[in-house]
Amino acid sequence: MPEEYFKQIDEKHVSTEVDMLLWSPKLDLVALANAHGEVVLHRLSWQKVWTLAPPLETDTVGGLAWRPDSKVLAIGYRSGKLRLCDIEKGEVLHATEVEGEVTCMSWTEQKFTEANTFTSEPYGEDTSSNFLPKLQPLTKNYNENAAVSKDNLDEVVEDSKKLKDQKELNFLIVGTNKDSIHLLVYGVFPFAQAGFMIQDGSQERRVFSAVFTDDLRSLSAVVASYADESDEIDYYILTFDTTLIMSRHKEVRMLGLKYGLICCLVEHLQTTIQQMSEAWEDILTEMDSKLRKFAEEKKKTGLGTVSNDFLELLLFGNPSPELQNFLLHELTDKGLKKLGFSIETSYCNIQKLVVKHLQAVSQALVYHLSELHGMALWHDKFGILGLDPAAVQAAIKAAGSFVLCASDLQQVIDGSIKNFKAFFRWLYVVILRLSKEEVPPELGKINQQQLDFVAEFLRDNFSDFVPEDSLLFSEEGEKSKLDMSLSMSLSEPAVSTSTPTLPVPQSPVHRKPRFKMENVGQYLRKEDLAHRSNLGKNPWVQFVQSSAALRESKVLYPVDTDKSLLQLQDTLESTLQTALNGSVEAVGQTLQCSVIYHLFTLTDTQASVETKIELQPPKVFQFVDSERHQVVTIFTNNYLPHHTLYVLRQPTDVSKVEEEDVIVAVKSTGGGSANASLLNESGASSYASYNWLNSGDYSVLDIGQFDEGIMTVLLANSSQDGRPALVQLPLSAIPAGSYTSVNTTENIVNITAMETVEMGSLLTSSGSFQHLENMQAHSLSVSLRKTATVLFHSRRRVRILMMEEDDDEEDDMDDTGAGDESSLLQKSSIPDNSMRVDEEEEMEDENKENTSTSSTTEADTSAA
Repeated sequence: MPEEYFKQIDEKHVSTEVDMLLWSPKLDLVALANAHGEVVLHRLSWQKVWTLAPPLETDTVGGLAWRPDSKVLAIGYRSGKLRLCDIEKGEVLHATEVEGEVTCMSWTEQKFTEANTFTSEPYGEDTSSNFLPKLQPLTKNYNENAAVSKDNLDEVVEDSKKLKDQKELNFLIVGTNKDSIHLLVYGVFPFAQAGFMIQDGSQERRVFSAVFTDDLRSLSAVVASYADESDEIDYYILTFDTTLIMSRHKEVRMLGLKYGLICCLVEHLQTTIQQMSEAWEDILTEMDSKLRKFAEEKKKTGLGTVSNDFLELLLFGNPSPELQNFLLHELTDKGLKKLGFSIETSYCNIQKLVVKHLQAVSQALVYHLSELHGMALWHDKFGILGLDPAAVQAAIKAAGSFVLCASDLQQVIDGSIKNFKAFFRWLYVVILRLSKEEVPPELGKINQQQLDFVAEFLRDNFSDFVPEDSLLFSEEGEKSKLDMSLSMSLSEPAVSTSTPTLPVPQSPVHRKPRFKMENVGQYLRKEDLAHRSNLGKNPWVQFVQSSAALRESKVLYPVDTDKSLLQLQDTLESTLQTALNGSVEAVGQTLQCSVIYHLFTLTDTQASVETKIELQPPKVFQFVDSERHQVVTIFTNNYLPHHTLYVLRQPTDVSKVEEEDVIVAVKSTGGGSANASLLNESGASSYASYNWLNSGDYSVLDIGQFDEGIMTVLLANSSQDGRPALVQLPLSAIPAGSYTSVNTTENIVNITAMETVEMGSLLTSSGSFQHLENMQAHSLSVSLRKTATVLFHSRRRVRILMMEEDDDEEDDMDDTGAGDESSLLQKSSIPDNSMRVDEEEEMEDENKENTSTSSTTEADTSAA
């Protein structure tokens, strides 16, 4: 037996019980999901990198998967929510949701052979950066004058999903309990949904394991089928033919990258609009509150309205006593100057957000959707993948309308700035005169244009307010009254003998008390525009309306003058979802289940209630052997710990399944051919106690993949109170003659009739065996970087092991640079918070486990 073995390098506590562990394939990082639904990332030194709370308080993790480059961690929750997290900062790069509960996850990268070599012809890489301006990152504060941090400067808006360096196609595979397996390109693009049916009378089916072959020829999954009124659970293995994906892998890659880019743009657009809303809402608060208080006082006295008072001030130059008191004591000249400055600053910030971000990102969306439309027109390449030209064209029109609305908003902002300046200048002069202060000569004169601005401001801004718990008069009636009064003020400013009265109330409407201080805010609400832009005199609009062909053109963007910016945003996002998610159904229909085998039936009554509390469900583990073009499925057919594991090998090419599917049973006890298993009449295996390597009788606790050719098995010694051991078992050590062909005619794997191979005999020529002292084990996680972590039975303590290597092998790893990224991560100044736990509780767990193991060791010594 080889000298190579795992060496213990550390042993650490965790604050909460661990449900699952997963090592990174490229970096010395391990992800832990605990019983509280949190995901914690640790380094090899067990320094905590970050902790991510669950999306819902009661949610727990159903699956973990590392992207092949180890830069992104995928997390699936029992609620069906999916998150992609950046390992550097723990930030959520992408969030989506699937129907049902996430039960398993894996991430597969395409590998190319000589017969399937990827070339860039006839498709090139995305060159949009050569034509479109680079989008600027948004600051955390909506104020554009705020200092930009170094993190923001380094941010690439178009690559916020971290997809720019993805040269090879990869898929995130998500299994659920809703008879479906989801395929997400790069973990972002929901590309296909493989559905299946098992007609065995079961009420629920859960995907225990799913793996996509790296040549993209097939998808293999193990499904547990639960009957409604029975204790039996049937396990099946399903194989889906994915030839369409393999034949169109170049197109799938382009669609995945384009989808990710569009998602980045949409999120940037959403953040921009949110900051625009925040910028305006902040400065509205002060003015609204003061005017509302003034309106409430007017309501109590019953002497007119706020709009009437301001109109009378504009018409006659004499304010009412209530308005004079409001201007001198509530608003004041200093308060007015401060408020005017705040509103002007806010307008400037919103204007910068529109010009610098909103227009740029919306135009970029139009560009990429136009490219997508061209791709959709090539039906045999992209249309067959569910890309519909009509749906993409609808999204282009929605994006074009959004661009036009953003341009219209820019013009509205320019006009509102002029009106606000005129209004505050006029009001400031009025306050100075009422205060008996000298009015500066440059402010004392007001021309007709400025008077028009003030009149327009009063008409647009003071007609939609009512105090709380009161009724609003008809908007049309109120507006007509203001229009009449304003026409009087402009045509006959010096002639007026009576005060305008309010019209008769029409249909009352309840509305939240608020002054509509300007026209910009209406674009940031999900309701039709109250004051539409007057485009009737626009020459281009008149020309389009005069031609029936132009009105129905598929090229011209429609101008919707009734909808707000937020309404058009909702329309854009809904059309984008329709255009980009068509492949889920189109490709899903082609993913037919070609092969299905019944593996075994598990009966709950096989274990007593008291015993089953400590037992784990059967272990199912799948991986792809790229060298032999095979899918390897390793499983146990009973609760863990169990004595026997089974190795099922299937070709990745579905057409060869019936010829090459083979299975073998490997028993974890015995060391030679004389130690054979005994089968009783019912077909259940019974085992005698064997003195295997002087260690006793062992059962399988967990299985992991060390690399493509070696599996790591965690064993428990039942004769020594669970003393664990690690076994490195090369699959090549299993003799080819030991495999049994699967019965393809009956679609059933006859496990009970198989001969078993002793694991001990396989280790005599290759592999390794090592005891783990002073612990009781629960499960393990193995890394391709020759690192393993064994979880204690308490699930609150881990032992970290590393495979000892020759010096030559270590030098080779250094030359390849595999550890460069890990070393960069370890240089970051993140405090080590890994030991913030309840010391008393940890020591209690440690004493229990060590006492149990120590007592067993002493008993063995006495017997010797």
